Amino acid sequence: MKKITFILLLLTAFPLFAMRDVREYGARGDGKTTDTAAIQKAIDAGGIVHFPAGTYLTGTIYLKSNGGIDLAPGAVLLASSERKDYNDDKAWIQNQTNYSKSERVSGAHLIVCLEQKNVVIRGEGTICGNQKAFYDAPETVGPEMGWTRLKQKLGWRPSQMVYVCESDNITIKDVTMTDPPYWTCYIFGCRDVRVDNIRITMPFFSRNGDGLSIDSCKNVTIANCSITSGDDALVIRSCDFRLKNPQPLENVTISNCILNTYCYGVRVGVGRAPVRNVKISNIICRARIAVYIRQLFGRERLIENCIFSDWSCDVEQGIRLVNAKLNAPAEEFAVRNITFRNFTGRAALPIELTPGVYTENISIKDCTFNLRRIDRSRCYYPRDPTWRSPVTAAGINGLYLNNIRILWDDPEPCFIREKSISKNCRNVSIVNCDFGKVRQMNK
Repeated sequence: MKKITFILLLLTAFPLFAMRDVREYGARGDGKTTDTAAIQKAIDAGGIVHFPAGTYLTGTIYLKSNGGIDLAPGAVLLASSERKDYNDDKAWIQNQTNYSKSERVSGAHLIVCLEQKNVVIRGEGTICGNQKAFYDAPETVGPEMGWTRLKQKLGWRPSQMVYVCESDNITIKDVTMTDPPYWTCYIFGCRDVRVDNIRITMPFFSRNGDGLSIDSCKNVTIANCSITSGDDALVIRSCDFRLKNPQPLENVTISNCILNTYCYGVRVGVGRAPVRNVKISNIICRARIAVYIRQLFGRERLIENCIFSDWSCDVEQGIRLVNAKLNAPAEEFAVRNITFRNFTGRAALPIELTPGVYTENISIKDCTFNLRRIDRSRCYYPRDPTWRSPVTAAGINGLYLNNIRILWDDPEPCFIREKSISKNCRNVSIVNCDFGKVRQMNK
């Protein structure tokens, strides 16, 4: 009797989903026939839908509980270029969509998982957003082009390519996601999410080409991923006001990832609910800014308990914590308990901490940065920088710097070598630090 009970418990914890071959439901996989209806029919039959090698042209598909998709090596889900193949914008405006007129994007998606449980997206195949069907990303962007890519005319285009919303126990594993016309993968208001060994790639200057966005989720692990994006590679945010069941972002662990972008490696901010308990470690990052923390527009009430450790960087800016000054009381807006540990590599500006809101307990330790000039072929700056020091801080209560080395290999000429690098900070501790030719902070 005990043995039977144990087996039943195992089956409850790890349900055995049926596996269905999508071709048995009429999918052709020839890259020409629109397979949307056949794919949805297979999904609706329940369980996991297997895609053998082939190119499956499709519009919007809706994943269901206790199932998902399994892409064999050589299997490609290719986004249709036809508007009629996608969900209607209006159907989503009242139902948690991220629908943005300012970014010239619709409310349509390629893969939708809405209010479901126990769903997997897996396999060694590819999900392709067919970006060139909607616009052409420029091959290069430099000082002579400015923000030309943001001014190019756009027609209709879908929104987030993979859209997972208010769903629980989600696994995304081993797949490649490529050429999104907008954000790549958006996980919103979910619980118990695992992302492992996925590859995101797109033309380097894709418009709004965010990689992986985690918004208002709880209990998320992300590991072993490679992301080359046209905008922010990883986004940690809390826009819970769009959810039916609002919740803050809590308990996110990210490790062993490679991030390659002209924008931000990791961006923390955007939204209005708290962001807390985030750990991001073992990262290789080539970006304009490695870690960017900002309460954008002053909407996030709280960012706290975040640890960034073991980063290898080649960036224009390393650690940046900055806000417009909000003149808000600490009980309304705050950043606190943020740790940066063991950052190494090259940067034009290693550390900038000018939060503009009440900020306390910021710790940076065991970091070595080699100064270099801005790489203008990689990152566009409209004017020469006006930075005064490679390490700056202002308005922080509880700033702890330990074992930091700044090596002046090839610094930007704007740095003033004898300039003090702190302003209006309280409870500052500096231990075993060498900022090179810059005088240490005023305690």
